[in-house]
Amino acid sequence: MHKYYFHSIDVFEFIIENKLLAGDQKFQLNRYYNFAKKKNYTNSQIIIFYLTIDGISPSDYSIDKVLMNNLSKKKILFNLSYKTSIKNWLVDLLPVIKANNVRFQIEQYISTIGKF
Repeated sequence: MHKYYFHSIDVFEFIIENKLLAGDQKFQLNRYYNFAKKKNYTNSQIIIFYLTIDGISPSDYSIDKVLMNNLSKKKILFNLSYKTSIKNWLVDLLPVIKANNVRFQIEQYISTIGKF
């Protein structure tokens, strides 16, 4: 499981690209990153999560390879997986969820993720 440590800055630009059974669009992550930079966010304020079933990296079609390597090294771009990252996070949350109906929904979601 990944642990994400953020700087002590009050404002962040979180970008979550959710690729659940969907293909990449041409340079979409480049556009998202450039959009955040145009909004005057610094690299220490930008976090990009690329969320897929298996945690695979974005394709060259989705992001320029040089930019991807740069963002990964600077801990701006993270690859997350439904099968591990999200599932483990939800499992870790179960003990603190007090509402039975919410716990039931989370358990169902965990079960669905397990079917991928």
